[in-house]
Amino acid sequence: MKKQLACIISGLLLIAGTGCGGGGLGGTEEGDLSVMVYAAGYGMDWVEEAIRVYNEDHPEVKVVSDGDPLAFDTIKTQLENGTCSYDVVLVSTSNYNSFVAGGYLEPLDDLYDSLIPGEEKTVRDVVAPQITQLRTINGSIYGVPWQQNNPSGLIYNVEMFRRYGWDQDLPETMDELWELCERIDKDTGGRVAPITFGGADGKGYLSWNFCQWLCEYYGYDAMIEFLELESPDAFAVQAEGRKKVYETLAKLTMGKMSSGRNISLEGSVGATAITAQTNFVNGKAAMTICGQWFPTEMQPYTDLTQFESGFLPMPHINPDKKSGDGTLDTSDVRFSTDGNLMAIPATAKNKDLAKDFLLYMFTQKSYTSFVEANNGLLRPVVGLTADSTGFDMFTKSAYDYFSMDGNAKTVYQVSPKGVMENGTLAMFLAYRGDFFSQITSQATYEAALKVAEGCVANEMSAVYERWDAAANDWR
Repeated sequence: MKKQLACIISGLLLIAGTGCGGGGLGGTEEGDLSVMVYAAGYGMDWVEEAIRVYNEDHPEVKVVSDGDPLAFDTIKTQLENGTCSYDVVLVSTSNYNSFVAGGYLEPLDDLYDSLIPGEEKTVRDVVAPQITQLRTINGSIYGVPWQQNNPSGLIYNVEMFRRYGWDQDLPETMDELWELCERIDKDTGGRVAPITFGGADGKGYLSWNFCQWLCEYYGYDAMIEFLELESPDAFAVQAEGRKKVYETLAKLTMGKMSSGRNISLEGSVGATAITAQTNFVNGKAAMTICGQWFPTEMQPYTDLTQFESGFLPMPHINPDKKSGDGTLDTSDVRFSTDGNLMAIPATAKNKDLAKDFLLYMFTQKSYTSFVEANNGLLRPVVGLTADSTGFDMFTKSAYDYFSMDGNAKTVYQVSPKGVMENGTLAMFLAYRGDFFSQITSQATYEAALKVAEGCVANEMSAVYERWDAAANDWR
C-alpha cells in the first residue's frame, strides 16, 4: 500500500506542477485586471484568495489570474520583447534591476505613499525599510515585496506525537531537540527515526536555518552591522557563532543517539525532498525538515491518507535562547531573504486599477487571506498583522513564530550594492559554499564533526578570495 501511495503522490505532484498556467490570460479589456504569478510551491490559492477578498469590496472589477511554473522566464521574455499584456506580474528579484534599467516596469512611488484602506499607514510605512532601501533605484521604486523567505522548520507527525505524548513539550532549543530525539528512539524501539531530510535537494531545505541560527547567536543589531560587509572582518568577528552553526549541522545530519542509532533516517543524505517527505508520511520518521509549503506540496498525498502535519520552528541554537555571550535575548530575531516582487509592466492597460489591487493586498483582510492560504507565510512588513482566529494549527504555529504578533525583529539578507544578493558573497562560504556535502559525505559523525570544526578557517580563505584589498571593496 505504501509503495502504491508513493507512486500516486509522484503522479499527482507532476500533474500539480504542470497543470496550471501558461494560459495567456493577459490582454484583458480596459477596466479588467489580469495577474500572472509563479504557480509552484505555494500554488495558486493565495492569489485566488487575494482576488476573492478584493472583489468583496470591488464587485465591479473582473480579475483573472494566470499561473505558470515557469512564470519568471515567461514574464522575462514578454517584458524584453514588449509583448507583456498582464496588469500585475510576479518578478524574480534577480531580474528586478535589469527590468528597471530596461524601462519595463511602472514606478510605484505613488502607491508607496498611498494610505492603506482601513489603516492610518502608507505602504511605505509598513514595508520593511531594508527592502525599500534596496529596491529604490534613482529615487523610485518599482515593485512591492510578495513574500518573506523564512527558514524551514520541522514538520511533525501530529498523530504520532499525540500517541506518544511528545506534543506535550515541543522543543524550543536544539538541546531540547536532541532530548526529544532520544525519547523518540526509546519509545519506538528504534523503529522510527527522529528526523529525515532531502539531502539531495538544496542542502536539505536547511540553508536559511544556518542564517537563522547565526542571527540567534549574535542578535539583530550585530547582524545588521554584519550585512554592511565593510571588509572580511565582518566574517572574522563571527568565527565562534559560525563554528557552532557548522557543528550543529553536523549533528543534525550525521549525529548519533545514545543507542548508537542515527538521529536522521538512513539514506536522508542522498534522498530527494519528495522521497524524504514520502518516507515521513509513511511513518519512517517522526519529523521532516521542510518549509511552510509542505501542506500545499503534499496535499494530494495527505488527502488520500488523512495525514495531519504540524509545524515546529527550528529550535534556537543556544540552550538559554540568548546570544552566544549570554547578554541578549535573541528569541525574537528572525531571518529572511527579501523574496520576489509584484510589479506592474510599463505596457499594462490598467495601471491605476493594478495599483489599487496591490494597495488592497496590504489591508488586514487581504493580508490575513495571504497568510492563511500560504500556511503562515508572511510578507516583508512591519506593524501589519493578520487575524489568526480561523487559522488551523499548522498555520497558526508558523504565523505566531515568524510574526510574534508583529513584534519579531526580522533580518533581511540585503547588503550595499547587492553584494550578498548578486552572488559575490554568500552568508556561508566554507568550501566555496559546498560545506553541506563536505560534512554529510563523511563516513562517521566524528569525521563530519572534524570537517565542521575546520569550516570557519576554510570559509575565511574563500572570503579573502573575494576581497580586493587595493580597491578596499569586494570583487
